[in-house]
Amino acid sequence: MNLFNKIIDSLKKNNSVIHSSVIKEPKINEFYYNQLNSNNNENLYQKVYSSKSDALIIHNFITSSEIELLIKNIPSYIQQYPDLIDLKKSGYTIGKTLFETDNLETYKNLANKFQHLEQDLFGFRFTERICSILKIISGVKNVSSASFIDGNNYLSNSVRVFNRNQNGLIMHSDFQVHKVSDESKEIMKKINTQTILSAFVTIQKPERGGRLFLWDCTYENTPVEISKLKDTNYNKIIEYVKQFNVSIIDPPTGSLILFDAGQRWHEIEPIIGSEDRITVGCFNGYSKDNDNIYIWS
Repeated sequence: MNLFNKIIDSLKKNNSVIHSSVIKEPKINEFYYNQLNSNNNENLYQKVYSSKSDALIIHNFITSSEIELLIKNIPSYIQQYPDLIDLKKSGYTIGKTLFETDNLETYKNLANKFQHLEQDLFGFRFTERICSILKIISGVKNVSSASFIDGNNYLSNSVRVFNRNQNGLIMHSDFQVHKVSDESKEIMKKINTQTILSAFVTIQKPERGGRLFLWDCTYENTPVEISKLKDTNYNKIIEYVKQFNVSIIDPPTGSLILFDAGQRWHEIEPIIGSEDRITVGCFNGYSKDNDNIYIWS
């Protein structure tokens, strides 16, 4: 069986399990980027992690001309800065994340290098834009890149490319991922761990697939004997979670989506067709005292 047929077969199997759940209409708050300003009094941010909505989508967060420039810049960026690229079986990441470096010192050095090159890659300061919008939708005065005790900043965003005709991202909760990682111990001490959200913008959509599946099941409410399983027993987590209702979310290109990636089990379905799936995003969450919001990747 060739690679394409394997992916198709995987997608069929994936859908057969998903259809044992009830696919429900997601509760989404939607706005346009230019609609939101500092006069907005509603805490849209809190609605996401409190499960009052499945997601917040902000349309036109990145313009079509900015998307064109980013896609144009990616090939040369890969050639010029190979140390910032993390290759995976399913694709690659530009800007090595907290879970993709050999040690924290390497991560800090690469994070600093990526931040200095951010303007060149995007044509604008993505970090400034995401911090600005998080301030508006939360009412929090200080939104910034998380920093280590020694003063070094965490990576504030990364570009994720899922190659065409490859698997997407296996079901997980990002609280689970952070909890078991040595690299994330310090950030977990800084943040309110119940408020870990994911924010990403779709830069390029695949022909088919690549959608976000978001289950009505949280890590916190998953029995410990299930949630602690891994490796060869991971299918038991999948079987358990897929008893619950699922929302399928497929935001348009250029739109920012925020959802409760920390607690809600979620996955990205396989990528089908001749186009890669490209996104740029980060994690974000309240500080322990809920007075600040930090972003990291």
